[in-house]
Amino acid sequence: MIDTLVSVCSARDIKVWRFTAKMAIKYIKARRYCVIVPDDAVELFRQESPEAYDVIAEGPIAAPYLDMLRDAVTDAGSKRFGWYLQQLLKISFSARCDDDALVVIWDADTVPLAPLDFTDEAGRLLIYKSDEFHQPYFDNIERLTGMKRRVSHSFIAQCLPFRAVWLKTLLSDIAQGSGGLNPEQAIIHSIDFRENSGFSEYELIGTYMDAHHRAAMAYSNRRWTRDGYRLFVKPEFTQSRAARLINRGYDFVAFEGWNKPGRSQRRRRRILLTAARAFLG
Repeated sequence: MIDTLVSVCSARDIKVWRFTAKMAIKYIKARRYCVIVPDDAVELFRQESPEAYDVIAEGPIAAPYLDMLRDAVTDAGSKRFGWYLQQLLKISFSARCDDDALVVIWDADTVPLAPLDFTDEAGRLLIYKSDEFHQPYFDNIERLTGMKRRVSHSFIAQCLPFRAVWLKTLLSDIAQGSGGLNPEQAIIHSIDFRENSGFSEYELIGTYMDAHHRAAMAYSNRRWTRDGYRLFVKPEFTQSRAARLINRGYDFVAFEGWNKPGRSQRRRRRILLTAARAFLG
C-alpha cells in the first residue's frame, strides 16, 4: 500500500476527475488520497470527490513562489502558467510528507483500469515509462542539478512513485546551489520560459532517482495509453463490458484535453461500443 496518492486538478477538468477519483479509490490502495485545487474550487471538489479524498487549496502551498512564477511566465509571453504551477504544487506538497512515505503523483486526467501496485515482491518501486523525449527538459535538469539524461525512456507516464525523503534530498541540493532561493524558486529561475514546455517534474525526479536510488526501483513494461477519448469516448465507458474488447491490457488510460476527438469520431466510437455491448449481451 502506498502512503499518499496526490493529484492536481481544476474545475475545467471536473468531468474526468469525477471518474478518475472514483476509480483511484477502487484500484489504488493508499492511506491518503489528496487532490490540490484552486482556492475557489475547493467546495466544488469536495462535492464531486469521494469522501476518502482530502481536497486541499493550492494558495497556501504556492504562496512562497506564486508571484515569481507569474512574473516569469508573463515576462516570457508564455500562456502556460497553470501548467507550470501544477507541477510545482505536486513537488511542494510531496515534500511535506513524512520522510519514509511512499508518494505517488497521479495525473488527474488519468483513469486506472485495473488494480495497481507500485512495488514489486522485492520492495522496489515500479516505475512506468513512455517513449516521449523533449530536449529542453534535460537542458533544464542539467542547469538545475548538473545531471544529464540517464535512460533512453521517459519518466512522463501519468504517474510516478517515490520516497518523500528522496525528493526532499533533491530539493535540498537544488536550494544549496541557488544563492538563497527556496527549491521551487530555484526551479522557476532555471526554466527557459521561451520554450513552450521548459520543465518536467517527472523527468527531474525520475532522473534523480535513477542516479541515486537505482537499486530501489524497477522499470515496468506494463502498458498504458493516452488515447482515452479515441478508445473509450469518455471515462465512464472504460468500465463497460464492451471496454473489455478495447482495453488491450492497459493498466490506465489518460483523457487529455488536447487529445479530444471531433464529434464525428466520437459518434463512430459510440457506435462501435454499442455494437460491442450488443455482442456481449
